[in-house]
Amino acid sequence: TIREVLKRRSSETQRELQKRRDQMFRDKGSRMPLLIAAVIVLAIAAAAVYGAILASRISGRLTADMHQQNEHPVDNISLQSTTAFLPNTLLAVIDPDFYNAGTTTVSPVTRRLVRLYFPDASSINVRIMAIAAQMKFDRTDILQTYINDVPMGEDAGHPIIGYANASKSYFHQPMAQLQPQQIALLVAIMLNPEQNDPRRFPDKALASRNQVIQDDVGQTVLSQDQGNALVKTPLGLAP
Repeated sequence: TIREVLKRRSSETQRELQKRRDQMFRDKGSRMPLLIAAVIVLAIAAAAVYGAILASRISGRLTADMHQQNEHPVDNISLQSTTAFLPNTLLAVIDPDFYNAGTTTVSPVTRRLVRLYFPDASSINVRIMAIAAQMKFDRTDILQTYINDVPMGEDAGHPIIGYANASKSYFHQPMAQLQPQQIALLVAIMLNPEQNDPRRFPDKALASRNQVIQDDVGQTVLSQDQGNALVKTPLGLAP
């Protein structure tokens, strides 16, 4: 009958449609690994391009700063011509493994320098740029640039940038003439320029300076006897 024919055709049609759906899913399943691989390749390529852009930014900034510092030696410090007590004390306080850590281990000094340049950068971007800087530049160059770029408080409302200017502002002397306790005070100011401002908060500055001296003792930059003597000295600020 017509009803039976239609019923039979309907069943055949359903089976055929099901076969087509099954084939479609098989085709889609076979293409899925290729699609995933393509997405992964594109993501890696995009990450590589973005990393190269960040590396170029930090490299350009560091190169420009190093050139500027060489052009203006009066306002900057060369680690080859200054007392070793300054870099040794700074590293004793914030980065004792600076020269020993691997290239891909982000140094606190390098991270601080990148933050100076790019204060709004995300943590991952700071990490990428810090590693890029450590891969391209000598550690001493990074440390010297940080020493000359770091904020060191204010003088009559004007920002003090770098240790050379801080030495003149707080002691009216060049770095080469400072005593160990004076250098320790500058490192303490660097750690927190506002809170450890020796003119506004001398007690806090003194306590922080003495902690820096103790860190020097802990890292054998100073002997215990030297540390005990230095913590008894006054701040010795210029008028």
